Amino acid sequence: MELENSSLEKKKTQDQFAEENFGESSVVDLYPQNQFVVSADTLGSVFERLNIPAVILGSDGSILYANSRLHSVIGRDASNFINLPISKLLPESKNWFDNISEKPGTGHFAFQIKNDAGESKVISGDTDHFISGAQRNTLITFDVSPESASRDAYAGSEALLVSLLTSIHEPAIIMNHTLVLYANQSAAALFGYANISDFTGKDLRTHIISGQGELLSGMVQPTNFTIRKNDNNVVSVSLENRTFHSLPEDMRLFVLHDLSHRDEMRNKSFQFCSMIHHIGDFYVVLNNKNEIEYINPSLRDFLEYHEDEILLKPFWSIFSSASSEEKWNEMLEKLEKYGDYPESVLCKKKSGELFYFSLNLGKIKKSCRLSSGYIIVGEDATGWMCEEKELQVREQRFGLILDNISDIILLVKGDGSIEYISPSVTKYLHFLPEEVAGRELLSLIPENRRNEITSMLFSISEPDIVSFDFEVELCDNKGECQFYHAVGRKFYEADGILKYLLVLRNIDQQKKLLDELEHYKDNLEKLIEERTNSLADSNARLKDQVRLRLNAEAELLARDERLTLALEVSAYGIWDIDFETNDIFCNDRLMEIFGEAADTVRTFNIERFESMIHPDDAAAFNQKFNEHLVGVSDLIDAEFRIGTGNGITKYISLRGKVVKRDSVGAPARFVGRFEDVTGRRRIEEKLQKTLDSEQELLDLKTHFISIVSHEYRTPLATILSSAEILEMYDNQLNSKTRLEQIKRIEKCVEDMSNLIESVIVLNRSDADNIRHTIVEFDLISYSRSIINEICNVFENTPTINFNPMINRLPVKSSPVLFKQIFSNLISNAVKFTPVGKNVNVSISVHNPNLYIEVQDEGIGISVEDQKMLFNSFFRGKNVGSIPGSGLGLPIAKKSIDALKGKMSFISVLNIGSTFRVELPLEYIE
Repeated sequence: MELENSSLEKKKTQDQFAEENFGESSVVDLYPQNQFVVSADTLGSVFERLNIPAVILGSDGSILYANSRLHSVIGRDASNFINLPISKLLPESKNWFDNISEKPGTGHFAFQIKNDAGESKVISGDTDHFISGAQRNTLITFDVSPESASRDAYAGSEALLVSLLTSIHEPAIIMNHTLVLYANQSAAALFGYANISDFTGKDLRTHIISGQGELLSGMVQPTNFTIRKNDNNVVSVSLENRTFHSLPEDMRLFVLHDLSHRDEMRNKSFQFCSMIHHIGDFYVVLNNKNEIEYINPSLRDFLEYHEDEILLKPFWSIFSSASSEEKWNEMLEKLEKYGDYPESVLCKKKSGELFYFSLNLGKIKKSCRLSSGYIIVGEDATGWMCEEKELQVREQRFGLILDNISDIILLVKGDGSIEYISPSVTKYLHFLPEEVAGRELLSLIPENRRNEITSMLFSISEPDIVSFDFEVELCDNKGECQFYHAVGRKFYEADGILKYLLVLRNIDQQKKLLDELEHYKDNLEKLIEERTNSLADSNARLKDQVRLRLNAEAELLARDERLTLALEVSAYGIWDIDFETNDIFCNDRLMEIFGEAADTVRTFNIERFESMIHPDDAAAFNQKFNEHLVGVSDLIDAEFRIGTGNGITKYISLRGKVVKRDSVGAPARFVGRFEDVTGRRRIEEKLQKTLDSEQELLDLKTHFISIVSHEYRTPLATILSSAEILEMYDNQLNSKTRLEQIKRIEKCVEDMSNLIESVIVLNRSDADNIRHTIVEFDLISYSRSIINEICNVFENTPTINFNPMINRLPVKSSPVLFKQIFSNLISNAVKFTPVGKNVNVSISVHNPNLYIEVQDEGIGISVEDQKMLFNSFFRGKNVGSIPGSGLGLPIAKKSIDALKGKMSFISVLNIGSTFRVELPLEYIE
């Protein structure tokens, strides 16, 4: 039911918030008369949700509401009795309502009725009063008691009185003045009796230490007593005088409540709520009207509101912008469907500044009669939402580049099937990308070249080969083949699948031009030889031969001009060197690639070219070039860096060969083509960095999840075990055993909190370079307090020897960072040193530095593990079952670095370890 008490309209304190959500007696504190206020316009809808038969009476005894579950009790449609007196529904209750309406609090009743089949049965139930508007209404809830024979049977039947007490789940007794006449098992156990018979007949005053006067006065309202149990233990109980109109006048029914743990649970509830109140994340608690009942200071300050501007306001009115009422209702629908519901919404602060709120919405049920509500836990997600949008923009740009690049880009799986092909395939091969994706790469290659390509792909599958290039023929949609130059790189995805990234450039025209050039040069040499022989044979034909030669030279000049024109418009830089005449031909594209002025095209020489090669690549290039000149390789194919004439470093690909040798095999002529591959190499380097970063992040994430899940499993299991013991055997446990179980839970929670704090400290050290405050403090006394704190944490520890040479050492430094260093080093020494051994701690001063040395006689660290000692989450192979997270030494190292200090260590397996820290400190005279 929805509460409209005016006290809820006021600002709630932390105590009220804790008791309303977690306290055992919050309803008693808020409504001492056990009455509550109900909004009239919500009675119908809320009333129907009750899972027990019930009716609501007006102040005159007429039936205002009756839910559908009442049919199971009376066997008739309850709606027919609306606006009729209760006596129409319960004939025997004619004068009963006048009696109960004058009495405060709750009451119990029993009546005998006949259903529509004529069968007699006894129905029992409870009555309660509440205020609606200006009227005092009555809520009646029913239960069927088949053991009862009649309404008046309770007055004279001991069996029915015992049945009444048995049906009450709380401890309950029936008394005559101060004498216990009847009791249920729960009440007997509460007073320390194993059997009901041992408790029956006792004078209750023999157990009451304080409050006997209230017992003798009749007790209208619930009253607290201090009692001494049969086992002499002293506890606090509350006795509630519950009205039951069928009891004889000299008998009274009391329901008892054990209050021994109420204050303890209240304190724990307050501590929990106080933690929520001061935690850095965002927390909001809403009532069932979607109004803000509580908001923690972190979120309140972030929104720039005063607390009075937020409390009891609708959630969507504070978080305006995209979080409208319609959006909120949509989130509630998904919450009902999926349970806890995560969402990221665009919200607005009081100042109008927009931010993304990443929240998790869940339902909560408050105690007793308080209605259900909602809890929201969240954080400011503006940063990573903007990063996600930026990533999407970058992906779109990258996709746009792939869609418009002129070369064909292929992604081929290790089995040879095509996973992706760029849209440029349509331009060259006349296929749509979806027609090629999924096909074998060999299906695009002529059959006579497939074995060659298969052998090549097999050769580059060797582990030491990463990048490669080759020439390949591809057939288009019409069966026509053209030559392509393929540049590729292989890589492995996270799941270990081998793939190849290929960039194909159409070189068919260039290849045909080079073939034509070779063919032309071969014919020219043959023609010159024939003309020379003809001239030697006959001087008489000299004029004819001269004429023919002039014609041939003219034709040669025309072809040479056409060839030069073709070379000038080529995308490659062409270099033709004649070693016999030292003549060099360079086209304009080569000068453009080398960053040289166009007017130097005829004067560019080998010495200038060699001076441009990057020093790191010169040796490898010269080796390849010289090997080719002497005939070791048929073709030179090299990729290297040059420093261009305009000061830019470029990656250059050179493919060429010696096309002519003299009679002794020495190179006479070399032709090569240069290509600027800087863009492709930049993409390859960027892709490799991305792959390396993703792999490193994946390894770190996997290791982090493994460590955290391992470290949380044991404390969570311990918490669950203790919670189950408290739940199942609460009434059977004594105070000491119950306290032990609670201490176990608190210890596990503390261990888990320490792990989280260590991760937070390590994260801050990476992100913020460890922000710290320098203050004045006595380092010796502070060190002693840290050692005492460690001794209190560990139950069985080795002997810690700490005897500084001086009693006081005032310094200016960061006590927070010093504690991280000192406590982590000593804690490690204590954990890994057996009981009976020693841990020696010393502090010495050699101006201007402070020296800390922690020596243990523990298990030691292997030489192999010492290399990884300061890595986050790393633990040595010999630690066994000794608990730990692997964060202590990394945190200590980060703290030492923040103070500009140094740390060294020496360790021997099964002998012990010694850690030495050197810190520059400012001493106070």
